Amino acid sequence: MTTECTAGTLQFQAVARRTVQARFDGGALTSDGGAVLLREVDRATGILVQFAACFRDYRDPGRITHAVAALVRQRVYGLALGYEDLNDHERLRHDPLFAVLAEAADLTAPLAGKSTLNRLELSAATVEDAERYKKIAVDHAAVDRMLVAVFLQAHPPRSYSIWMPRTIRSMARRRVASFMVTTGTTAICRSTSLRASICCAPDCGRRTSTRVRGP
Repeated sequence: MTTECTAGTLQFQAVARRTVQARFDGGALTSDGGAVLLREVDRATGILVQFAACFRDYRDPGRITHAVAALVRQRVYGLALGYEDLNDHERLRHDPLFAVLAEAADLTAPLAGKSTLNRLELSAATVEDAERYKKIAVDHAAVDRMLVAVFLQAHPPRSYSIWMPRTIRSMARRRVASFMVTTGTTAICRSTSLRASICCAPDCGRRTSTRVRGP
């Protein structure tokens, strides 16, 4: 039985003025070709744009080579593809596919090296005036809000039945209505240590309780 080959071209969203195509006549050029599908998902959801907005860049704008958004994309896509070690980026920074994933304007220029990415990962909430190298700060509260927002975008709740301990219920009653969704979602995230029962099946027709066991 002969092998049937697909001779065609797949079109993806462009990077600046460059087209992004997947072809089947160029040989084995990369083992990470599936990453363009991850990029399509991110372009549709905007998760990495929201994540990058949680950082504050205090570097000199005139000396910035790699923007925070590009650093975030490079590191997150690397983790998604199994490149957990920052040393891997000494090779990946020269990979044209990673340049596409990072939305680089120049696909032939090297991406950030391991030291730059390491400083991003070690970002603190504040940047001291005397600090020479770690000039990128992260807003941890903004990251928490972003994760909740992304979850609610993917799973718009019609109704959540959440059991909370009495102390948390009394605190929640003091919250204004605009904070109730955030308060309820925070209770879900912390339920593993509070041994809470949670029901998150809006259309099941009956109450479903899941007992979460603590450590």
